[in-house]
Formats: sequence, structure tokens, C-alpha cells
Amino acid sequence: MEAARPAVAAAPESKAASKSFLPPVDVYEDTQTLVLKLEIPGVKLEDLDVQLESHTLTVQGQRKLEAGLPQESLGRVLAGEEWTWPQRPVVRPPGARLPDTPATTLATRTVDGHRFDLVSYLDTAGGRCIAIDRDGRRGASACDIQVDEQHLASAAMTMVTRGHGTAAIYGRVHDSVTDLYAIMKNGERVDWAIYDDPRNQERYFAVIADSQALADIVAASPTGSTSMKQFFGMWFSKPPSPGPSRSRDVAADAEPGLRGGSSTEGG
Repeated sequence: MEAARPAVAAAPESKAASKSFLPPVDVYEDTQTLVLKLEIPGVKLEDLDVQLESHTLTVQGQRKLEAGLPQESLGRVLAGEEWTWPQRPVVRPPGARLPDTPATTLATRTVDGHRFDLVSYLDTAGGRCIAIDRDGRRGASACDIQVDEQHLASAAMTMVTRGHGTAAIYGRVHDSVTDLYAIMKNGERVDWAIYDDPRNQERYFAVIADSQALADIVAASPTGSTSMKQFFGMWFSKPPSPGPSRSRDVAADAEPGLRGGSSTEGG
């Protein structure tokens, strides 16, 4: 599952193993800043090139792999998975979600035959995280999300295709929030559930909807409300130039709402 994100690219690795990749990206707001979090294990800070131009953020980097890495292992390495080469295991950095990390499924929704799970877990650094897993494949995580009485909600977003199609907006709400709803461009209000997570002791939500039909997502408490529409331009921005989709769009014609429930899995 790929997120709608600023342009993110990777430079070729080396002649021995040259392959570009698009890393998972979390986008969320804390009380003071807008945070973009990229998972790029194996890339040094000095090898990153970050540029902001015409409201487009471009991040390029180069990951240098040992010569002789088996081709069949390359995809797993680029995805940040654990691997062994040649003598010792190379472990993902602190803050990772490992294959045996216990995860709690807070809610499930099926759209056009595709399953979306809102899951929560503690990462290897103890961070309180959530993700949207699609068809059993792990989605980008949002961890230690900050909210307060002035900022009632904060969220990340992920989608299969940039700029159009179904988007999953997921995040945390403050304890005072009583209502979480989407406002569609046709004026309709669609209420969405808030889930109390027993593991992380936080309250989470997920909105699965057509990005082109959404006008706003609002978290409301007895004393105020927080709108998320200011992020829509960045979340749902179209690619700089047209090109073939990496994956087919997910249809957005299912009824709103996640099926609640709580189940624990081993990864």
C-alpha cells in the first residue's frame, strides 16, 4: 500500500545491485509541526538529498549494499526486512514492527474485495503505533501521535495511487472527543467510530473513503473541534507527471464505517 506523499525517489544502489524503491511514508501533525517520517533503513543521513520546490518535497538517497548480495534477497532488503548476509543477521533499527510483533486488530473494513485492518502495536522501541494493513500486507506506521485539548486529532494517510482513489486516513483523537465524522463534497455528513485501544491506552480512528469525494474530516468535543482538511492538498496531491499506476485503484463505493472488534495476532 502506498501513501499519497510528496515526491519520494531513490537513486540506484550500485552496479552490482541497482534498483529504485519508494519507501513507506507517514504524514501527520503534532501540536507544532507537520511531520513526514520515511522508513529508509540502510541509507545514511549524509547520502540523502532533500529539496522543496513549488510545494513539492523531493527526497532522494542511495543505499549501498555489499557486492555479491543475492538478487533474490534484494527486494526484502529494500523493504527493510531482516536478512542474514553473509555471516550475521542484519536487524531493523529500533522502532520497527517485526514479524513477531503482537498486533491488535481494532477494526476491519472490506472495500471492493480488499480488506483494510486498523491495527495497533508497540514497536521495538516501545512506541505506541497504529497502521492500516491492506489484504494482510503491513501498512506504514504512525507512532506516538500527539494530541491535546487544542489539537483534538492528528492523522496519517495512505492510499494505493497518488491523487485519486480510495484513501485511508487513520490517527488518534483526544480523550475529550465525542464525535469523528467526514464531510463529503455533496454536503453529506458521515459518522465514523472511535476505538479505545486497551494495549496502547489511546483512542484511534480510521476513515476509508474516496479522496476526491472528501471535503473534510472533523473531530469534535463539547468545547471545540479540529478540522483536517488543511492536509488534503498534500495528502491527495497528484503526481508531477502522468504515468502507469503501480497498483490498481481500490473502489470507494462501499458503505462507510469500520466493523469494530478487537483481536490479537502475532504480527
